[in-house]
Amino acid sequence: MVTDQDKVLVSRLISDRLGLQFPVNRWRDLERSFISAGKEIGYESAEAIVSNLLKETFSDDHFTILAEKLTIGETYFFREKPGLDHFRSRILPELIEKRRNGVKSIRIWSAGCCTGEEPYTLAMILSEAIPDISGWKITLLATDINASFIKKARSGIYGAWSFRDSPEEIKSKYFTQSGKDFRINQEIIKLVTFSELNLAGSNYPSVETNTASMDVIFCRNVLMYFAKDQIAQVGNRFYSSLAEDGWLILNPIEISGELFPLFTQRNIFNTVALQKSNADAVNNIKVDKAELRSKGNPDHKRSAKKTSYTPSLPKNSVKVPVSPPLKKNVPEDPLKKIHRLFEKKQHNEVIRIADQLLINDPANTRVIFLLIRLFANAGDLESAKKWCQKLIVVDEMSAVSHYTMGMLMIEMNELPEAEKSLSRSLYLDPGHLMSYFLLGNVMKRQNKQKNAEKYFRNLYSLLSKIPDETIIPESDEMTAGNLKKLAETLVTKKK
Repeated sequence: MVTDQDKVLVSRLISDRLGLQFPVNRWRDLERSFISAGKEIGYESAEAIVSNLLKETFSDDHFTILAEKLTIGETYFFREKPGLDHFRSRILPELIEKRRNGVKSIRIWSAGCCTGEEPYTLAMILSEAIPDISGWKITLLATDINASFIKKARSGIYGAWSFRDSPEEIKSKYFTQSGKDFRINQEIIKLVTFSELNLAGSNYPSVETNTASMDVIFCRNVLMYFAKDQIAQVGNRFYSSLAEDGWLILNPIEISGELFPLFTQRNIFNTVALQKSNADAVNNIKVDKAELRSKGNPDHKRSAKKTSYTPSLPKNSVKVPVSPPLKKNVPEDPLKKIHRLFEKKQHNEVIRIADQLLINDPANTRVIFLLIRLFANAGDLESAKKWCQKLIVVDEMSAVSHYTMGMLMIEMNELPEAEKSLSRSLYLDPGHLMSYFLLGNVMKRQNKQKNAEKYFRNLYSLLSKIPDETIIPESDEMTAGNLKKLAETLVTKKK
């Protein structure tokens, strides 16, 4: 039997070598991984693996096998759309415009790429955004510590589960079906370069690993499993790996100013991105902010000027079906028109029509939700807050209304107010999972560790009752299984 003392020592070793955190409440997972790795390597027990690890007689090849057992392979195509929307509608167009008349090159790194769905998704987005892509020098590096993940990614063969929340048309456009599986087309495969890389190591940024001067780094749902000091080290290395004005895209729940102090945080509603830039750098949002601020008051009814800014539209936002082509002389449904104009980037026209609708129906929550997102995406959080206050007035008994205000308060660093809003959300809906998660984080940031652990424990208990593959509402498409593992890592001790 592996002693608790040995578990502490080997947990530290794994954290040092791989970055992965295994606190006391994850020791069972650790022991299961030892047993699984032992069967493949040839050890008869977990004790034998631990003994060799601590004696430092464990070979690099054996450590690679152990890493495969310790890492989690949970991903799919077009996962976490808000981050992808921000990349597709904001970051990528700016890079293309900047480089089109000079050196036509774009460098992107998918760090912790798992089985390849993320980098291939980025390759599809690039191929659609750059019609003359053959005339560009595209670097799309995809790395993971898990050799079996890299092998599967290089094969380009995927089952139906990898498409569980993806646009239906991508199968026919980019894949060839073979029985129950789908093989990705060669023109997409050849855009991606896969290699093994340990984020807890020191071999990046470097020319040898091709990890220097990156324009964008995606590292989503990876660092949540790392120890705090390792996250900070990886963040510093990512910063050095980026070109000036480069972007780091994480899952928003992984972002902390304490852990990524070198970056400038860019708040886009329902997602947050980190940028390498000077402290006085502007956000380059092409929108008349003075005009937006003048419209921030919900009572203002003046029309706005046309803008070219494209905010990302989160999955949980207004779900109005896109209308079919209109018949002659048939007026378009105003709500459908708002949704259509929003997707066409005509946001000031959206505001003008929304104002008119709210005159006739002041309690139209779908319109108000859309306006909250528009102002928040443009960085005008004060105006977003005003519209959120109006939302609560007209829909006071909705947990989602108070949860939305709680998210805004976190982005504005008004933590006591965030605590109040999220507590109201839980009062109205005791099963609202993301309110538990955000409240735990708010408590932690206010040094209320006992309260934080209470919320994380309650969250874990609720998640244990639902299937791991369930997508959690308002979570940026995180599964119950991944959120449960994250809740485990955030509980530092047992009662």
